[in-house]
Amino acid sequence: MLSTEVLSNENQTCRGWEAPTSIGGGRMSPKTSYAYDGKAKTPVVTVMDDDYLLQENEDYTITYSDNIKVGTATVMITGMGRYTGTVSVSFTILQVKKNNVIKSSNITKTVSAKEQKVKIQATVNDEADIFIK
Repeated sequence: MLSTEVLSNENQTCRGWEAPTSIGGGRMSPKTSYAYDGKAKTPVVTVMDDDYLLQENEDYTITYSDNIKVGTATVMITGMGRYTGTVSVSFTILQVKKNNVIKSSNITKTVSAKEQKVKIQATVNDEADIFIK
């Protein structure tokens, strides 16, 4: 919680001075694990001071590390301005199981002037993505 103090120096009073506050921590998007796809993972981070939503690059900065390869990745939240300190939050990048890879070949299509529809069905586990080229 931010504190507002009244400072006195003989006859002078300064109201509204806000003491530096330690960055309390961040909440990441609900997802704490991601499937490996070779691309950098940058989860959404929300940082609050009680009920006040802090602003990135105004109240804090974010640095991601180890967020491309399989394993544990880290988000570093560093306070700036009125906020001090650093908090780290971890998330996991998981190897996609090989049985989630679906390949198909020898698909033939008869060409005609009539519109044709193709139905493809697939089921995946462990948050795998399906890409159709």
